[in-house]
Amino acid sequence: MACTSCFGQAEGPMIDAARLGVWLLLGVTVAVQGAFAAFFLYLRRQARQAADRELGEEWSRLQGEDDRGWRSA
Repeated sequence: MACTSCFGQAEGPMIDAARLGVWLLLGVTVAVQGAFAAFFLYLRRQARQAADRELGEEWSRLQGEDDRGWRSA
C-alpha cells in the first residue's frame, strides 16, 4: 500500500530529489549555525578591543600623559 518512493523502487528521480532536498536542508542549517557562531565571535573580539582601548586610556590618565604621549607638568 506504500508509494513507489517509500516501497519498491530503490532508485529513481523521486529518490534522488528527496536525497538532494535532505542535503540542501542540512547545508542551509549548517550555514545558519556557522553565521550565528561567527557573529558571536565577532562580538567577543569587538568587546575585547573596546576593553583594551578603555584600559589604555585609563592608564594614560593615571600616568598623566596627554594625547601625544607626553607627560603633563
